[in-house]
Amino acid sequence: MKLGPIYRILLLLLLLCQSTLVYGQDTFLDNFNTVSYSNNNGTMDFAGDWQDSEDSDPTGGRIYVRNATNRLRIQNMDGETLTRSLNLNGATGVTLTMTYTEISGNEQIDVDLWNGTGWNT
Repeated sequence: MKLGPIYRILLLLLLLCQSTLVYGQDTFLDNFNTVSYSNNNGTMDFAGDWQDSEDSDPTGGRIYVRNATNRLRIQNMDGETLTRSLNLNGATGVTLTMTYTEISGNEQIDVDLWNGTGWNT
């Protein structure tokens, strides 16, 4: 099944929600343990905060951090995106992991990774 560009970005975002970079002992991680788009729970910090195209508000909307469950909640995206950057310069290998609960209806998730010259899906 061919995934649309919006859903590729969404999948990337969800994967980064629970992502781990393995370079020695270094990790990038957002546990969503506080209602914020700037959490850094790994040994390395992300290059910036989550960027929410809807309203940039982690407390509500279609994209938000649900404090009761320490989860990023995404519902009915309808063209909205969520992105976050990290610097992998010097890494010789990367492992990306994600935990998600469910995808319902006609929703899809895509992950896109930029290698500096092109997108990898």
